[in-house]
Amino acid sequence: MKISTCLTAALLALMAVGATGTSATEHILTLASGRANDALTILADGKVETKVELGCQTIYGIREKAIHVLSATKIDGKLKRTLQAIDCHTGKSLRQIDINVPYQAWLGGPDEQIVVGETGQYFLISVEDLGEAQGHRKNFSLAIVDGDTGAAELVPLPAGFNSPRLLKIPDGVAIYGWANSGLYYYNTSSKSLATVVPPGLEPEGKRYGMGAKSQSEVFRWNSKGQVEWFELKDGKLTPGKVLYLDASPSWVITSTFHGTPALICGIKSGKEEMVLLAHDAALDKELARVDAPLCASRAPRSLSSNANLLLNDFDGHVWRMSLSDLSVHELVKVPPEVAPYPPEIRVIQLSE
Repeated sequence: MKISTCLTAALLALMAVGATGTSATEHILTLASGRANDALTILADGKVETKVELGCQTIYGIREKAIHVLSATKIDGKLKRTLQAIDCHTGKSLRQIDINVPYQAWLGGPDEQIVVGETGQYFLISVEDLGEAQGHRKNFSLAIVDGDTGAAELVPLPAGFNSPRLLKIPDGVAIYGWANSGLYYYNTSSKSLATVVPPGLEPEGKRYGMGAKSQSEVFRWNSKGQVEWFELKDGKLTPGKVLYLDASPSWVITSTFHGTPALICGIKSGKEEMVLLAHDAALDKELARVDAPLCASRAPRSLSSNANLLLNDFDGHVWRMSLSDLSVHELVKVPPEVAPYPPEIRVIQLSE
């Protein structure tokens, strides 16, 4: 079934009306790259409600109702790195500390690469940026930053482990290679780093991503359609079953589809189109495939517990995806002042 890429005014009005017949305000949080610096913006029904100017090279993490943002600003020729906690709903700064270690930022704009713990934050740094490359092209460490003082403890990652990314999982942090097969688990209770899968060279174009399914299960997928499950038990992350999708996903999340636990995948099917796939992981069975606009090439992110998620494209449009039937409808257009250049936007749903 082909999904329309636009909404009529009547349909948009119907979506905004709740069971009581009154309009419900849609709040969306965006992180966007600007010409010089980045910005965090809270939109109410597509209009700017609050805007917080940030530095550049932004990475972030989310815990409960606060977004923790790390960015850099140049002052007198030197970079000042600031980590601040911001209320997701009001834009109010809750805490701000200076960070004295260089961190790993991403060229594609603001990225969710901070894991926020109870007492501190975890992110990646390049040892090369500290002047300690020691003959390697790039080595990395996991930085554990005290949330009160900004003091950083460094946990070195094995030499040669490249393109690392982070995922918050129960009792720790998963550190996986975006472009290689390496996977490590840092246990925050024992403060130990364990090798789950040793790093290895991968074919050109093979990319990895990870997600958490429950308190005891996490999964890793790659762009060739392989999904691996890992069990978290007794402070250890252990490899489990493997299944193969008949697709090359751009992203994978876990949810339910018509009451059945399922993998929901975004798959690029053409230059301007995507396919959304629902797959029963327990039975290794495809449940549904639905055509979708190219906005589905970006993984959805939400703080809301409802059955809808938000997607966004590269032109500032925000779309709603229903997990009940995988339908996608355009919701709002992000105002130009939110992301003047380039249109690199991360969208997080706050409420419906």
